[in-house]
Amino acid sequence: MLRSITTKIPHSRLLAGLTIGGTTTGYAYSYYQSEPGHGFRRQTHFWTQILPVVFDYYWRTSSKSPYITYIRGPYESKTERNAVLSQLHEKHAPTILHAMLDLKGLYIKLGQVLSVTAL
Repeated sequence: MLRSITTKIPHSRLLAGLTIGGTTTGYAYSYYQSEPGHGFRRQTHFWTQILPVVFDYYWRTSSKSPYITYIRGPYESKTERNAVLSQLHEKHAPTILHAMLDLKGLYIKLGQVLSVTAL
């Protein structure tokens, strides 16, 4: 498989792509470890905790998710969907609270705004 890929791409292009990819990765890691990269670290920490929550909400409630489309089928009523949403809220509320309290500052303000917003 690798041989077929390398034969289709000229070696100079492959070498250039690997060099650029390696340099970019090295730069991102060094920035992540530096003091100016503190904000990047905070964002990475936030999204690694919140993205699984967002995916779970999408997977279980969105009419376009593969789970709803192919496995479960659409909800029969709004009360059935609201029951699933309540279960998800109970399951993920501690994770979101912990992430926002851990990161402080703007994330706490975001939590305050989301708590009073009717979505």
